[in-house]
Amino acid sequence: DQPSSIVLNVSELERICDAAVRELVVLRQSLAISEVCKVIGADDEVAAIFREVGDSEGVQGDWLLTNE
Repeated sequence: DQPSSIVLNVSELERICDAAVRELVVLRQSLAISEVCKVIGADDEVAAIFREVGDSEGVQGDWLLTNE
């Protein structure tokens, strides 16, 4: 069985490199997850990397940035 979604709690991260987010994108694609994956609690700096690398703002983007 493969997971149907991914939820990442990044509220404790102060920063993340774009290479790490690209690896998360590859993981998401390899799992063939059909839902948008949630990234919870990203501060401005971390959220910016997910937006830049992970296409969180686009339609059918890779990540949903949320505080919930």
